[in-house]
Amino acid sequence: LAGVALIVWALPRLSRRCGVAPVSALWLGAANPLVLFHLVGGVHNDALMLGLMLAGLEFCLRAIDDCPDFDQRAWALLIFGAVLITLSSSVKIISLVSLGFVGMALARRWGGGLKPVLIVGGILGVVAVVTTLSVSYASGLGFGWVNTVGTATTVRSYLSLPTAIGIITGFGGVLLGLGDHTTALL
Repeated sequence: LAGVALIVWALPRLSRRCGVAPVSALWLGAANPLVLFHLVGGVHNDALMLGLMLAGLEFCLRAIDDCPDFDQRAWALLIFGAVLITLSSSVKIISLVSLGFVGMALARRWGGGLKPVLIVGGILGVVAVVTTLSVSYASGLGFGWVNTVGTATTVRSYLSLPTAIGIITGFGGVLLGLGDHTTALL
């Protein structure tokens, strides 16, 4: 629910930046059946990943777009947003891709070209590494969480409607003598 709350907080702000009506963004991005059934009904950790990533994007873009002089406030917003995006990647690694888009936006603001891209990439890379090391150390898990990155297909949450349908359909295939294709259906 915290992840969904972050999604609801970030979507209208991001939509205004992109020239999209905030109400439309909320309906399409937060009140759609996929979010309700998969993230809320399925108690799925993707909600936390999406919420942290979207909130991080908002803070980073606020630093890039809304601070005329890249001052201390802008740096604080940028680093905080990058930390949130990196935390989202601790839930699902794919969300780290959004940090690349932040880097391109900031490099463009700094004049474009290879040099700003490398500088911004270095800065955001350091923030991501320090955040990941800090979380790994503070949680006491070390890098044990790396082994769980590929386990998404092995967890079967019966609270998730799509998973429940896949399991029931797979069981139906067994009853019909077609074999157990539950994993393929999931």
